[in-house]
Amino acid sequence: MESLPPHIPDRVLDSACMGFETLKRRRTLPSTDELPEPWRSRTRQWSSYLFNKWRRERGRVPDWAKPILGGIAKRLGRTTPEDRMAWSRWMRAKKGGLHSQRQARRQGRDPAAKARYFLKFARARRKREKEEAVQRAIFLQNQQNLLKANERYIERVSVLLSRGKAPFA
Repeated sequence: MESLPPHIPDRVLDSACMGFETLKRRRTLPSTDELPEPWRSRTRQWSSYLFNKWRRERGRVPDWAKPILGGIAKRLGRTTPEDRMAWSRWMRAKKGGLHSQRQARRQGRDPAAKARYFLKFARARRKREKEEAVQRAIFLQNQQNLLKANERYIERVSVLLSRGKAPFA
């Protein structure tokens, strides 16, 4: 990708910036003419497609719809087809899950009962593993303390032996 012009910060062109803290930043997106080249041409193509589609289906494009269509064109121009496909797969999976939950509720079943049942065991396993890790850490700490104490004892005995004294007398 080409380097961006100095007046366009990298973080503003990040297509993953969505959230309340970035709303102010999203208003500062550059115009289509200021975008780097691969995005600029794709944005123009999407813009002409969206405006032509609007005109074909609804007639003249009202003034309030122009910035909306421009923003959609910019978003589509900045994302790759793979990103859009991944997003659509994720959205279809989400809608499919919601549909199956609604269907289960209509049939009088609890859609989350099986998940709760297995999550209970997973939660218990995580708790058991955490407690075992704590016990293992305590055991290893005690082992290290015993080794240090044993080393100190051996050191004292060797000092006594070097002086000619019996250590157990």
